[in-house]
Amino acid sequence: MLIVFGSCSKVNESINCSTVYIPPTLNFQVINKSTNADYFFSSSPLLYSVSDLKVFFKNASNRTDSITPPVKNNDTQKYFAFTAPAAKQIDTCFIKIKNFPTDTVIFTVKNTEDSCPQLYIKTVKINKSTAITTTPQMIIQIKK
Repeated sequence: MLIVFGSCSKVNESINCSTVYIPPTLNFQVINKSTNADYFFSSSPLLYSVSDLKVFFKNASNRTDSITPPVKNNDTQKYFAFTAPAAKQIDTCFIKIKNFPTDTVIFTVKNTEDSCPQLYIKTVKINKSTAITTTPQMIIQIKK
């Protein structure tokens, strides 16, 4: 079990932040564009298992890495989440689900406007759609 604490203190009108780096995370679900049913976590018969989903991105050596993102949940829903491998201002990953075409996801990373800022994914563009402005806790829906 890992417990992380962060704090800020004001000394002589400057702010000292002592916090642990939290990498920017993209939260997403894959849903049916007609019914809005989740392909992975719907209460109706599931069409896909978690192992059917892969996220691909280029690593620092310009080689392709793939992950099966972990499943997260909040009080009302389950979703996938993965951390941006390196905090580039703009990055691209590819999401592949079994027999669906591969999705291209372009995202931008920004600092929060807190007194002790953290990086978060600010915008997400899926394939050729309009970019979506996000918040650190927002769950993006990829419609298929």
